[in-house]
Amino acid sequence: MYKIEPYVTATCTDQQVFSKPINKITSVEMALAIADIAKLEGPIHIEELYRRINGYCGGKRARSKVRKAVNRGLEEAQKQKMVQCHDDGFVLGETDRKVIRKRTNVRSRPLRKAGMLPSSEIKFAIANAVEEGPKEHRVLVNATAKIFGMKYAKNELNDRISPEIQELLRINVLENSNGQYSLKSEQHSSVCCEKKSSDSMTLINTTFPPTFPSVSMGTGFNQSVLVLP
Repeated sequence: MYKIEPYVTATCTDQQVFSKPINKITSVEMALAIADIAKLEGPIHIEELYRRINGYCGGKRARSKVRKAVNRGLEEAQKQKMVQCHDDGFVLGETDRKVIRKRTNVRSRPLRKAGMLPSSEIKFAIANAVEEGPKEHRVLVNATAKIFGMKYAKNELNDRISPEIQELLRINVLENSNGQYSLKSEQHSSVCCEKKSSDSMTLINTTFPPTFPSVSMGTGFNQSVLVLP
């Protein structure tokens, strides 16, 4: 199934740029830094991106100034097709990495929050969990949470994972038989191998994992966060 690897956070590769006052960092410089972060950490939530850049600046800059600078950099990065911004608040690099990042030892505690888990990774983890055998809903939710390094799914995490289970049911990746969730038998090999030799397999490739279309800045994001100056 899908590869599981430790979550690796990006580190600043250009200290000279981030030693400057935040308002002196150009949009192009910020765009390059964002692209580097997204390449390693994407999909990464916009809030985590703010934290990462703030860390690059020493963690002492005013949050509002960091957000404005990051927003300008994101706009430039999108123009240059360095990143894609999904309308659920996640930023991706140029490549769509089909991996699950385990968050057991992450230094940034917010990365373990339910809202920081991308939909695509949750779907990958659900697929891995049911690959081990059919599971009833609560067991499947907890098994999915454990793949990310959480002991079990509390309310917020349950509310994040459950809709993804329903989405996989809707697109015929999962089936529910007497309360037990499993991969649909005819889809099983296509999810694992991602082949394209039949219509059903094409469905999996085009819908699971989902694509992340580029959207204009502000669409679907927290408007109070991403309003550009």
